[in-house]
Amino acid sequence: MSTSFSLLSKRLQQGIIDRLGWKSLRAVQEDSIPEILAGKNVIIQAATAGGKTEAAFFPILSTIFEEGLLPLSVIYISPIRALLNNQEYRLKKLGSLIGVDAFKWHGEVSYGDKKHFKLNPEHIMATTPESLEVLLMNRDKLYNNLFENIRFVVIDEVHYFAGSDRGIQLMSIIERIQQYSKFDIQRIGLSATIGNPNELLDWMQGSSKRKQSLIQPDANTKRKTKLFIRYLDEWSEDELYERVLPIIKNKKSLFFADSRSLAEKIANTMHEIGLNSRLHHSSISKLYREQTEHLLQKENEIMVACTSTMELGIDVGDLDLILQYNAPNTVSSFLQRLGRTGRREGKVAHYEFITVNKEALLKSIALVELARRKWVESVHFPFHSYHVLIQQVFSSVKENNGASQHQLLQLLKYRFNFSAIQEKEFIQFLDELVSNDCLELVDGTYFLSDKLDEQFSRRNYMDICSVFETTKEFIVKYQNRDIGTLDPWFVNIYYKETEPFVFILNGLVWKAVEIDFNRFIIHVKEAEKGAIPIWLGSGQKVSFEIAQQILKILSGYENYPYLDQNAKNKLKEYRTDFQYFGMKPGNIVIEEEPKGYTIYTFAGDVINYTIATFLKEYTGTEIKSDYQKINIKIKDYPYNNLESNIEKVKNMATRESLEILKKFVGDIKLAKFQKYLPKFAEEQYLVEQLFDTKKMKEYLCNVEIDWRLL
Repeated sequence: MSTSFSLLSKRLQQGIIDRLGWKSLRAVQEDSIPEILAGKNVIIQAATAGGKTEAAFFPILSTIFEEGLLPLSVIYISPIRALLNNQEYRLKKLGSLIGVDAFKWHGEVSYGDKKHFKLNPEHIMATTPESLEVLLMNRDKLYNNLFENIRFVVIDEVHYFAGSDRGIQLMSIIERIQQYSKFDIQRIGLSATIGNPNELLDWMQGSSKRKQSLIQPDANTKRKTKLFIRYLDEWSEDELYERVLPIIKNKKSLFFADSRSLAEKIANTMHEIGLNSRLHHSSISKLYREQTEHLLQKENEIMVACTSTMELGIDVGDLDLILQYNAPNTVSSFLQRLGRTGRREGKVAHYEFITVNKEALLKSIALVELARRKWVESVHFPFHSYHVLIQQVFSSVKENNGASQHQLLQLLKYRFNFSAIQEKEFIQFLDELVSNDCLELVDGTYFLSDKLDEQFSRRNYMDICSVFETTKEFIVKYQNRDIGTLDPWFVNIYYKETEPFVFILNGLVWKAVEIDFNRFIIHVKEAEKGAIPIWLGSGQKVSFEIAQQILKILSGYENYPYLDQNAKNKLKEYRTDFQYFGMKPGNIVIEEEPKGYTIYTFAGDVINYTIATFLKEYTGTEIKSDYQKINIKIKDYPYNNLESNIEKVKNMATRESLEILKKFVGDIKLAKFQKYLPKFAEEQYLVEQLFDTKKMKEYLCNVEIDWRLL
């Protein structure tokens, strides 16, 4: 074994050799062990199933053993319960190498087991941010010392957290736990590839005084990749039987879709053409999800239609093939999904895009080309995250049975996402929460108002612990066993008293026998044909980089060897039409029309929406935008006025732009706790979420405008 291996405790070395049967360490483990043993906060960035968990836990376990650390000493945090359940056995096995154990804490674990753990904690606790929040809020004197020995926090899929409200909440929770620990908690993040890993390290650092280290082992350049983009004229049984079934047959594969509805559609159609297919998404019951995970590990010929629940590192064994319906939303997702196949020595990583429309074909090519250039998205970090700060205020007040202004001001310290909020703004924030009957101030101590205290009472206290909105869904039962859940919106739209209510769930067709609208339960029996269910969700934005790459593809002549013949023919059609249009990278084309103007930018959804909002202010008319263009409906508007307005947008001062954008955030609702925000805080939060003035100005200053007037 290596030098890094020799740094580990003798007992752990013996366990790795004798019980795990390892003969060598992977590069990511070689690089991580000395840095973690040196006490540094680290980001370990490597492909899915690349050995990141062992890279983190080998040096952690060695430290626990060598220093005789007392429990609870490690908190492992996962974004989803499915991954938590999957990792529990792994953490227990690793812990057993030095004689320590792991405990899984989340909502499905019994009260008795949790109480026993509080009294007799293990060394490792695996949990989610929401469960940690519950633990903090429900501390009592008996368990006050639970966090005093915390030495390590391991955040799995840290890139996923960093780009979300849950990540902002998590960083604040870790700082609150830090108050109780006698150690400077060492922070270890396990990440997929992102564009700004050093900024991710800073985000994770918080109040820690430890040095930082970024672990990025060299990619496995020996791994071969087989990649195709296919184009189907239609999604039909005939097309799939002829062109997709031969690819999947006799293989173990995942078929990704970017919505639950599409995953249901895929599983049902594949089942109809005789394929052994299963389904995995968040509205399938836990029983069937775990059954599917077990089958993936055991069987060699199976296809699972899935959403991003299968992107986040759940161990399903070695896969032969990844398929993608249309295109994922980011290069990061594409690379993470690609990393799920071809993991074994000598195996080929095999990825197939199955596209069914123009946008999907162009986006798929764009993702592949950006990945080939080694480009991947950076995580966006907002700094005015009032919508999570307010949740942390409510939670802290409840945790401490009241809190002083000084105590609440600590919530701003060392929180990356609150760093632009000044102390005087926070005091104004608290004052307005009192005025708006969210908080009460009694003798210098803040309490929840009677209204909110009742709202977040014992029965509903979980509502204050999560920053995402949860809608009560209908539970579907067959022979009194849970199949999954349906969105109430879908049930209300499709259910008619005079007609059979037939739908697809878990890839199979069901007919409602009885619907209990009071208890949100639907009892079903098997049926033959039904509607694909719809779950409401937010659409994904196309980034500036992907939009610009699509423009480059349409305006260029490069051949892409990974396209099938159908896709090549379609791309040729699209290019012929577009090249007569004559737009190229570095240009904006503005076409005058009888009822206004269309501005073609290919600048992405956010930049175009930002430009459109400013032009709406200056023209006083309705303007719509998407990732390619901006449509202005205004008759008899001189082009030189529009030209002047674009110059204004390009050169306006930051304060002026902020005041304009605040006018247009209106009643847009993006976050669960947004409804409690004072107006000034809500405006700052929304402007930061919806617009990007900095990138917009950079773009406008580096393009030439091609005017095409009537």
